[in-house]
Amino acid sequence: MISLLQRRKKSFFDKFFSFQCLFIAHILFFLFCLLADVSGQTNVAQASIKVIEDSIYQEIVGWEAVAWIGQDDHLQNYKLWQDEVLDKAAFELGINRLRVSVFSGYENPVDYFDSYLKGEITYQEWEKHRFEIINDDIDPYHINPEGFQFSRLDFWMESVVLPMKKRLEKKGEKLFINLCYVDFGVSDFEHKTSALDYGEFVLATYLHLKEKYGIEPDAWEVILEPDMPAANWSPLQIVDAIRIAANRLEEHGFTPRFIAPSCTSVKNAISYFDKMVVFPDFRKYLFEFSYHLYRYPTKENRIAIGKRAKRYHIRTAQLEKIAATYHDLHDDLKLAQVSSWQQFTLCHPTEDNGAQYYWIDLNSSSQPKVNTGLRTHYLRLYFHYIHRGAHRIGAVTNNPDFDPLAFKNPDGSLVVVIRCFTPGKLSLEHLPEGTYGIVYCGHKRYNVSLPDFYLQAGTALETSVPRSGVITIYQKK
Repeated sequence: MISLLQRRKKSFFDKFFSFQCLFIAHILFFLFCLLADVSGQTNVAQASIKVIEDSIYQEIVGWEAVAWIGQDDHLQNYKLWQDEVLDKAAFELGINRLRVSVFSGYENPVDYFDSYLKGEITYQEWEKHRFEIINDDIDPYHINPEGFQFSRLDFWMESVVLPMKKRLEKKGEKLFINLCYVDFGVSDFEHKTSALDYGEFVLATYLHLKEKYGIEPDAWEVILEPDMPAANWSPLQIVDAIRIAANRLEEHGFTPRFIAPSCTSVKNAISYFDKMVVFPDFRKYLFEFSYHLYRYPTKENRIAIGKRAKRYHIRTAQLEKIAATYHDLHDDLKLAQVSSWQQFTLCHPTEDNGAQYYWIDLNSSSQPKVNTGLRTHYLRLYFHYIHRGAHRIGAVTNNPDFDPLAFKNPDGSLVVVIRCFTPGKLSLEHLPEGTYGIVYCGHKRYNVSLPDFYLQAGTALETSVPRSGVITIYQKK
């Protein structure tokens, strides 16, 4: 028997040799298990994918979520999962853009949301007034501070937006803040019929955020889903709202950037855009041509949006689809050439229905459990690796069952995301020399990392995907 002292005196060579053997054995076993599905087939699908850096498409602005973690309707509990959800969203998923809802009823002499926070009225009672607009005064060039109530905006800023902003700053990134005007109610006074008062409302909101938090929003989404009967805005009303609001913002030193039309129907979004783009003010101040995927999300409509992006040199954005999958994201990136994309909210206590990236199980134990949505695992393979400021570049395949998208991040690193309709072997050509990470998601296998691949100049990166799903190859810097 070797004594403890003798064991401690084993040579460096013996220790190094035994460690290397163990490490190699683990790697071989891992690869054997991982690729068993592919190697066991006699006719394995194969694809040769070529990256074309000289072909440059859209620039990525951000991966968006509504700044909602259940803070409104779970006042007493949301802090139990707040930090974990925001950590996951910022560091794990890659969310770097938040949509902050601005309800039309913020222009009202009564602060119903503050009364709800104090327990004076119920959540349902507050909801009855959230779109109730009462004009602050008869002069749209005079902001009466008593006529605007921003307690809910402040609550969202302090419970979600500012904490996310700090997390992204730790990563050396900037949070993109998109304020989205929402009006799904009917009032005696309406902003959509008074562009001057709409401009006043926008300016009052910007001034409030600047004075209280030192923040200027990155963009303002003019109206959420104008083609819904509850909203019912015309294209001309959107153009007038942009023109007046832009002038008011510029007068006070703000930079106007507007997002529109954000229709529920892709077909309607195209129709709205075509009626608005003839106006110079619309083109001047439009930051993104936005749409939602609830109706007519056809290949032809996505291509039509992409063509308009190219013709008018504008960004496009898909900014809401509950239960959207990576197939939607992939097609939006490729066909509509979107710069920004959203599924829906950050999280909520519910089931995994695709309305949130993370869902909270309140029944699992005394401590609520944060769960990653099934669709989120796949979306992460895009969001986490494709950074803000990245440009999509060319990528072609000789097998349509393996559909690639390639990106060049601001630091120069390349990312190739491949939508795989079948298992198979992949050969990637024209990648620069360097070390590449490989991660994939398939049926019941999520975020599986393969060993790093060191690619020598002039050679191809060879790998395999054992399931249909998504595989991401990313250059390490």
